[in-house]
Amino acid sequence: MKKSFIALGLGSMLFLSTALYGQALVTETPNDVVEPITALSEDEIKQQEYLKWAEEFEASLTYQTGKITLPGGKATLSVPEDYYYLSPQDTKRVLEEAWGNPEGEPMLGMLFPQEYRVLDSASWGVTIEYAEDGYVSDEDAEDIDYDDLLKEMKSDTAEESE
Repeated sequence: MKKSFIALGLGSMLFLSTALYGQALVTETPNDVVEPITALSEDEIKQQEYLKWAEEFEASLTYQTGKITLPGGKATLSVPEDYYYLSPQDTKRVLEEAWGNPEGEPMLGMLFPQEYRVLDSASWGVTIEYAEDGYVSDEDAEDIDYDDLLKEMKSDTAEESE
C-alpha cells in the first residue's frame, strides 16, 4: 500500500508539473500572431533595386551654385541659390543614364531648380550649349556690307519657304 501511495503521489506530481509547465508556456508566449515572412514580388525587388540605384546616382552628382565658369572659358554663370548647375560630365549621365536619351553632343552643363532632384518625377532642367554659328569677330564685322547681307538672308528665306 505504501508503494501504491508513493506511486500515486509521484504520478500526481508528474501530472501537476506537466500541467503547470504547459500553462507557463502558454502564458509566456505573446498574444500577437506573428505573420510569416513572405518573399518579395519581382516588382518589389525591382523597385528596391531602382531606389538603391537612384540614391547612389543622386549622391554621385555635384550640385553647384554661385559663380560657375563654363568649360572653355566661353562664359561665366551666376547661379542663384534657388537653382543648381551640373557639370558636362554629370549632364551627360543625367541625360543618357537617368533620362534615357541617346548619346549626343557634349553640353556645357545643365541648370535645375533647387526644389527638384534630377530623378524627381516633376524635375526639369535646361541644357547649356554653345554653337559658333553666327559668331562674327569685331574685326570681320567692319568688312560686312549689312544691306547686301539682309538682301541675301531675305532671298534665302523666300527660297526655303516655297
